[in-house]
Amino acid sequence: MPQPHGSSAFGDKFDITKYWGNLSPWYSVSSADYGLSEASPLIPDGCTINQMLLLYRHGARYPTSGAGPSTFAQKVHNATASGFNVTGELKFLADWTYKLGAELLTPFGRSQNFQLGVEYRQLYGELLNNFTEQDALPVFRTESQDRMVKTAENFAAGFFGVPEYLNQVNIEILVENSTVNNSGAAYEVCPNSNIASRGSIGSTVANKFAVNAFNATLARLNSQVSGALNFTYIDAIDMLQLCSYETNALGYSKFCGLFSEEDFINYEYYYDLSFYYNNGPGSPVAAAQGKGFLQEWLARFTHTYPDATSALNKTFDNSSTYLP
Repeated sequence: MPQPHGSSAFGDKFDITKYWGNLSPWYSVSSADYGLSEASPLIPDGCTINQMLLLYRHGARYPTSGAGPSTFAQKVHNATASGFNVTGELKFLADWTYKLGAELLTPFGRSQNFQLGVEYRQLYGELLNNFTEQDALPVFRTESQDRMVKTAENFAAGFFGVPEYLNQVNIEILVENSTVNNSGAAYEVCPNSNIASRGSIGSTVANKFAVNAFNATLARLNSQVSGALNFTYIDAIDMLQLCSYETNALGYSKFCGLFSEEDFINYEYYYDLSFYYNNGPGSPVAAAQGKGFLQEWLARFTHTYPDATSALNKTFDNSSTYLP
């Protein structure tokens, strides 16, 4: 991972890329953090693995359309018409341009998926014998958004090789649509998840926290700009997102150097609040959305087909073709 611009201002042991919430590049967490200091990734002597289940997010991507980074870029563009001046750390903003795409995987994101596929082939490739003996193909399941499909394809390319993955695995694409059950995108068929007071309480809590979380930095940055541009706490979040997205997509970002260690810790906490209460244990609708995947997980262990008493799609869960 390229070193973010401006990171030399931070302590030697402070890695800002680990304080980007869901935008952080994947990294391993020590088993000691979970009270398992003696744990090892190696298979214990005398033991074998006959099944492995992997659930993971897509690789690094560009921002979604209309998200904070593009909104900030538009704000700067609009201010240009009336004129503004920047000095000090913000001088780069005078000729900065927005260079990010939308939604799709970045080159770095594609490489993450490919490398993950390589690593899992090394660790679990022997499990393919189970399929070979049955003259069957394994199934990799994904969602219909482009970045989801490309994530699965790049993983498969790393796992099987190119072009071998084209005929050595079935990539099963589940449609994300409000009319189709889907255990991987249950929010589409969970009405309560789309009611802000139930499904988005994390966003409300996170924004309430952010209102005063960046006051010192905003005061410093606003002292370096004059004219038709003034920064708010929303802009602070947007610029921190630009630090994350630009580094992942372009290899560096001048926005990173504008913020302190405390800012990045607050930025991480902002995401902690958002995801804990929107998608995690703090959400009143998260458990219902996760039920379908849990049913599929149990079905694989018990060698049965799950009942569709949730958002899972029984069409894809009732045969060895789709759920081997």
